[in-house]
Amino acid sequence: AFLIRDIKEVETEPDGIPNAKKKPRSNTQFTIWYHLGLAYYLKGNFDQAISAYKKGLDVGENDDLTVAASTWLYRTYVKIGNVDEAMAILEPISKNMKLIENRSYLNILMLFKNEVTPQRIYELAIRRDNSLDPTIGYGLGNWYVLQGEVETAKATFDQVIASNSWDSFGFIASEVERSNLTSSPL
Repeated sequence: AFLIRDIKEVETEPDGIPNAKKKPRSNTQFTIWYHLGLAYYLKGNFDQAISAYKKGLDVGENDDLTVAASTWLYRTYVKIGNVDEAMAILEPISKNMKLIENRSYLNILMLFKNEVTPQRIYELAIRRDNSLDPTIGYGLGNWYVLQGEVETAKATFDQVIASNSWDSFGFIASEVERSNLTSSPL
């Protein structure tokens, strides 16, 4: 059976959809850890998500991968109430990071650092059809949950779900979060 620990060298992963610079940013190991972390996060297995995202950060070789894993790792720490670790994730994040692909994740991290306003994030996320970009919209919804603005968070997740981006992680996570908020006593 194939096990990730059997992969000895970091392998550049060919892009399915090349970025603007035609330079692959990911590697096989990171992609596996990132997606495993996401699966654990969505299922509410936060300790396992943290472990997977940390391993992803260990093999992430550039700022694009750092902001992608850091965004989900920050959210995961917040979910379990470990604010100190969540804040530590934000320390190395800056607007000057060298990104090709993951500016949306960086924008969300800057919101969590209080270096950009939720209004600015909303402006970046809104689409012509009044739906929200799933990556940015899910992060904005998370921010509202953290502020205790549950009704605004629900409305934000609803705008993400109104998009036609059903296959994106932010869309799927918005569905899960919206369902959790509806069934929770908040």
